[in-house]
Amino acid sequence: MSYPSDRLKKVLLRIPEDMHAALEKSRKDSGRSSLTAEVLARLASTFPDEENWQAIAQNSPAMQLEKRVHSLETRVSELEAVLSPQHLENMPERPSASTLMVEQIRKRLKT
Repeated sequence: MSYPSDRLKKVLLRIPEDMHAALEKSRKDSGRSSLTAEVLARLASTFPDEENWQAIAQNSPAMQLEKRVHSLETRVSELEAVLSPQHLENMPERPSASTLMVEQIRKRLKT
């Protein structure tokens, strides 16, 4: 089950750096695709089971897009690892296509 985009709310959250680091470590350890997914999973565990918040959050359009971005970032990293160091040294200094794409997607999510 998922909610329509107009029912999803963006929340700006300020947390201490050490808590952010702990959440990020937990995210990596759990294999979750994003910090948002980690926070939602933790929040979902505090609500009654019948609400099924985690499934709803994971199926939201924003989370689906975030999963795709993470997948693309992973693939770009894999491709960069295959390129020879000489090839990378000869590349002009500019943001990568994936970085530009991620920035565009994040701008769209903010609106």
